[in-house]
Amino acid sequence: MKSQSERGTRWGSYHLTGTWDGTRFTLTEPAEPVGPKDKPIGRDEDTADFKTPCRTPAGGWKPVDPSKMSDAAEERFKALAEKDPQYAGNWISYPKGLGGGQTVYVLRFSRDLRGHEREIRKTWGGPLCLLTAKHTGRELEKVRAELERLTKAKTPGYLGVGSDPQNNRVRLYVTVASDHMQRGLDRRFGKGVVGLEPWLAKVVGLDVSHK
Repeated sequence: MKSQSERGTRWGSYHLTGTWDGTRFTLTEPAEPVGPKDKPIGRDEDTADFKTPCRTPAGGWKPVDPSKMSDAAEERFKALAEKDPQYAGNWISYPKGLGGGQTVYVLRFSRDLRGHEREIRKTWGGPLCLLTAKHTGRELEKVRAELERLTKAKTPGYLGVGSDPQNNRVRLYVTVASDHMQRGLDRRFGKGVVGLEPWLAKVVGLDVSHK
């Protein structure tokens, strides 16, 4: 099978089927190459939907004030937004799809979207989409920091932590996801605050659950 190598390290993308006992993954079938339509497991950021979640304005996504679309203006408005206690994250969306040549900034705030838009428009004149959020960025950061601590403490099954502003939650990478693990996180941090991203997916007929 195809692979890449550099400085003595070899890697590639493959289908692996086997059993997981909590510490060791054992192949039960030969490895297979990944096909072009296969969705990677545990790589949500690579397959995320970056379409613009707001309704398209009349006339399309056009700049409100092209004179306020410099790199400096972009950095200023993002810095101001991030300092706001109601801020809950941002990302860039692509109304025409990736590579379509058009971008729209999406920002989340816990409330008062009109007020935030007025403030942002003092600095930024490009296309803008504002959404409400149940949890602020500061609230999610506290959760992320705690999960980071638990990951560094070698909590079984925890691999890493990431942000997920599109879904207004924290992303927890785990070896294997389970309903039991999700319920525990919901009880501790609140329902839906943490989303699991597994690196192994259960196959019917194989027991790959964490023991």
